[in-house]
Amino acid sequence: MRISTSMQFASGTRNLLNQQYELQRTQDQLSSGRRMLSPSDDPIAALNALEVRQAKGVNEQYLTNQSTALSALSSLESTLGSLGDQLINIRVAATEAQGKPAGSQQLSAISEDLRQRLSSLVDLANTKDSQGNYVFSGFQSGVKPIALDAVSGQYTYLGDQGKVSIQVSPSINMAVSENGDDLFMRVTDAQGQPLGKSVFDTVQDTIDSIGSATFNSATLATNLAEIDAAINQLINARTSVGARLNTLESVQINAKDMDYQHSVRLSELEDLDYTEAISRFARYQTQLEASQITFKQVTQLSLFNLL
Repeated sequence: MRISTSMQFASGTRNLLNQQYELQRTQDQLSSGRRMLSPSDDPIAALNALEVRQAKGVNEQYLTNQSTALSALSSLESTLGSLGDQLINIRVAATEAQGKPAGSQQLSAISEDLRQRLSSLVDLANTKDSQGNYVFSGFQSGVKPIALDAVSGQYTYLGDQGKVSIQVSPSINMAVSENGDDLFMRVTDAQGQPLGKSVFDTVQDTIDSIGSATFNSATLATNLAEIDAAINQLINARTSVGARLNTLESVQINAKDMDYQHSVRLSELEDLDYTEAISRFARYQTQLEASQITFKQVTQLSLFNLL
């Protein structure tokens, strides 16, 4: 087969361009740190990477939801603890009224102390979160939940019965709030029977009883039993929140582990093996330099050089 000069040029040029392309492509890989510069480089790996990236994105959203839920539940648990502590302090203060004569200055002082503590208890029930939303209003987060009715003289609840929930995993939609109606307005005794009045009215009744001219130990014992029921109700709510925090901790550990696995898999599919790429770059560079030298020599060959 006769090889013409034009064929030599065309073949040599094509080989040089191919080697320059491979050298440039390897250089781009080294610059980006990515094995695949486009899906066509490895269609199967590119499809797998897309699926892993989508799964990772969903898992990252769950991680974000978990952080939000953790913050909300931790704040809720702390507030319930403060409410419980205040009720315990109210009970301790009320207990000091035992054995005191009706209408005495000691009972007047205890009544005044309890009024201050009741005011603090109501303030805690009207706690706001970091976004300025009322914690115990259910879905009505902009409504102040606990207020004193000027006509009846009793405390009322102005929120609703909702509980805010967050999807923290594919199978768990976790409540991150408690509504004030369940916590404060529907107090039940040890037998589960409703007292028919709120935590605040219970404390107010205790104050009125201690300040009454007909104060007696039997009435105080009833008041203390009702306060105990309110304390137990808050303890049960706090226990429930603690259980949710424990569940959330386990869910969060699993989600973080899954995020790590997704990252590792993406690295396997997309990241560049720098040792192999640097070696390949050096080889392509050497081949290109050799091809350039031989191409120059071949193109200079001519029969006239021998005459």
